[in-house]
Amino acid sequence: MVTTNLNIRTDRGVKDQAEIIFSELGINMTTAVNMFLRTTIRKLVDDTVSPYFLGVF
Repeated sequence: MVTTNLNIRTDRGVKDQAEIIFSELGINMTTAVNMFLRTTIRKLVDDTVSPYFLGVF
């Protein structure tokens, strides 16, 4: 698998809180983001709708 870097901006508080939660789960930020991305792709392929659908058109 070829990897690439992904740079994002988020609020410091969001990042800090997420890191605490992920640490308690035994994963790091990279693993958590990859889980989110893979879940999104899988759900779109399986369901043809976003798993995060907000009802906005």
